[in-house]
Amino acid sequence: SVREETPRNKTSWIVGDICIARWSEDGVWYNAEILEVSLEHFCVKFSDYGNEDTVKEEHIVCTGKDVPHGSDVDECVIVEHAETGQDSSTGTKVLSPDESLNASPINSVVQPRLVREVPPSLQCSLCSNVCRRGMRLACGPAVACWGCAVKEINIKRTCWMCGEVEISTESHLVKDPVLRAFVDHFVSTGKLDPVHLQALKNGTYRFYSQSTKKNQNR
Repeated sequence: SVREETPRNKTSWIVGDICIARWSEDGVWYNAEILEVSLEHFCVKFSDYGNEDTVKEEHIVCTGKDVPHGSDVDECVIVEHAETGQDSSTGTKVLSPDESLNASPINSVVQPRLVREVPPSLQCSLCSNVCRRGMRLACGPAVACWGCAVKEINIKRTCWMCGEVEISTESHLVKDPVLRAFVDHFVSTGKLDPVHLQALKNGTYRFYSQSTKKNQNR
């Protein structure tokens, strides 16, 4: 049967429905599947990455063209009549591979730099490319792409660095805005600022990350 093209109300969503949902962590809309339905919330699984979230009714739509005007949309989501950039009909922004370095966890085939040019401190501990939306592991200094880490944890539930078992993305991944800022600078300039490089070498950037997080929570 043909799925209706207009946004549904919560009573029409059922377990197994394919949809597009907004992830609370970054505000980006991703392909998803309904896992559980309750009176006020829906448990969804993000199809392209394997992680789950509990979302509200207003953060679930049927198709890419139903995503609210001006929202960020993962590049795996099909937005009709849109190419990279602004969609003239919906105003949604389809994230390009370069933009998705920080706004989307997608692991594109095309990398902005060759692996050998990426400083080791900015390399994903899984794919060895520059960290895309980088996360730091709770067990140590290792970093990884958001997408790589989520897929690895959801499949194996074991840390590839320390060997701890039954881990989750919530318990073992730490959002690191300073690391992402360093990656931004490297991607845009092709080099790492000497101050950033020294901070990464001696570990002081963690202090900056903690300070930034505290300021963001104020």
